[in-house]
Amino acid sequence: MGELSYLITLKYIKPSKQGKSKLAEFLPLIPLNNSEHNGRGAVEVRARVFIPEFTNFTKKLGFENRGNKRKVLRTDDGESYLRVFVYAVVRQSIRSEAKVEKLKRIIVDLPLADIRYWASIFRDTYEKYRTRGSLKKPARGFREVYDLG
Repeated sequence: MGELSYLITLKYIKPSKQGKSKLAEFLPLIPLNNSEHNGRGAVEVRARVFIPEFTNFTKKLGFENRGNKRKVLRTDDGESYLRVFVYAVVRQSIRSEAKVEKLKRIIVDLPLADIRYWASIFRDTYEKYRTRGSLKKPARGFREVYDLG
């Protein structure tokens, strides 16, 4: 059996006032027995991301771009996946560019245990309510803990 890998698909979403954005779906790729192909797991969370900023951040963390017309980002690094996961959920609730830069620094510098904690909070909340709006309260909690206002 192969390694677990992770996928982020970027899909169309109604345009926002803030610029070009897509809906990012985070999902694991599960290796199947006796096959070179992977099975897609359930979508763990969906978040609105702003394309140039998000793709630059994912490249820094080692994601590779797969897919031609539709954007598909893939990695085998679970830690990078969780960092981007937490970043995307919190980022959709931040408007200030200065706070966005601070968020990037915080996400890169946080210990893995903290990243896992926040990812599990976001994953559980999304699994329970199945809406992006339900992620606002835990994202606000993250912003308050790390002084992002």
